[in-house]
Amino acid sequence: MGLAEKLRKLLADEYGINSDEELIKAMEKQKPVDLGIFTQGAYDENKKVG
Repeated sequence: MGLAEKLRKLLADEYGINSDEELIKAMEKQKPVDLGIFTQGAYDENKKVG
């Protein structure tokens, strides 16, 4: 079983998502994830930004 098949099985078993259409609808309902904490350096109040 390839990676795509494993992912489709996991989506079906864990989330009840059985089609591309259901996956797209679920993704559209998903709240955005703020990845800023992973991309910004340590805060230094003495350092100018920009």
